[in-house]
Amino acid sequence: MTALALRLPNEGHLGGFGIRQLLQRHMSVGLIISVLFHVTALGTYYLALQLAAGDTPPPVRLVSINVFDFLPPPISGKEPIPLEKFKLPQVALPIASVPKPVSDDPPADAPVIPNQNDLNRMLQQKSDSLLSGDPDAQYVFKEPVIADEQVPEPGTFVSFQQAPQVVNLVQPQYPEIAKKAAVGGRVVLQIYVDKRGDVKDARVVQVWPENVGFEDAAKEAIMKSKFTPALQQHEPVGVWVAYTYNFKVR
Repeated sequence: MTALALRLPNEGHLGGFGIRQLLQRHMSVGLIISVLFHVTALGTYYLALQLAAGDTPPPVRLVSINVFDFLPPPISGKEPIPLEKFKLPQVALPIASVPKPVSDDPPADAPVIPNQNDLNRMLQQKSDSLLSGDPDAQYVFKEPVIADEQVPEPGTFVSFQQAPQVVNLVQPQYPEIAKKAAVGGRVVLQIYVDKRGDVKDARVVQVWPENVGFEDAAKEAIMKSKFTPALQQHEPVGVWVAYTYNFKVR
């Protein structure tokens, strides 16, 4: 009997401990490759799902309608339903009237309204008489004259070139309530200064704070003050102007 002995390559170089290390190293590499493969497969799968979901149109809701639900119930019996009778309103027929002739002549008491030609002719006559030196033909354009005793309403326009200037300003008495509370304030007045520079009227435009007594003290003081009158072409005129009192705590 003949015995056959085979020699493996690298025989005698790897023992049991070396084989174990080689096996562990190859198993670690294979495990890492397997994990990477599965992660890549799952990522590709979920990415495909997201792309497919973005292109999918929204669901369409279908509603089924039965037209027979909206129809009236069927007529029972053989007799037809009588139709309602509608009565038309009674409208009176129009009455034709015969127009009456009207005279072309204007009535005797009708006012005479000049037309454009008449106005031009009247203006030309006045201009000719004014240029010819007729003393009766004079045109004087003046502003409305306001009496000294009459105070116009605030907002009445009166032209002036120089505003009134303060000559003697009376300081108002500080209200006791405001003095005890140590409160300051401001009062805006609209005053009328006549041709002599006297304050004839005063209106409170704005007051802060209210109901402390500042407005009454300011009106009482401004009515005793003295101004120079406003001037228009070197002539005194009465005008409305604004003036402000400031109350400060001392």
